[in-house]
Amino acid sequence: MSQGRYEPHRGVLILVLGILSLFFFGIILGPIAWILGNSDLKKIRAGVMDPEGEQMTNVGRILGMVGTILNIVVCCALAIFYSVIIAIAVGTIQEELEKSAPPNGPANAPRVRPDDEGKFKFPLEKE
Repeated sequence: MSQGRYEPHRGVLILVLGILSLFFFGIILGPIAWILGNSDLKKIRAGVMDPEGEQMTNVGRILGMVGTILNIVVCCALAIFYSVIIAIAVGTIQEELEKSAPPNGPANAPRVRPDDEGKFKFPLEKE
């Protein structure tokens, strides 16, 4: 078979994208490797693209799938983890605020206190 009648394969590119998707930007690089791999495998099986790159293309495509799924699972786990951490922090802050609040009302409520004559007045009340 003559090499001139085939399109050149992108097996190396797809393999590199698949490997990188396991470690960096898997949400982006994984689907790219997956889509390019599927399209190139269709062309290779149709006899349009160079069949020498079929194995590299298939491995890169599979690594792209694994990288995509792995990164989605990690992102979901991180979202759950941080949600729990935030919920714990908010609960702790609320408990501390309740402990530090005065027993007879909110912290910014005006206080009633006796003056020198024993009468109770509000702090801003005029005489």
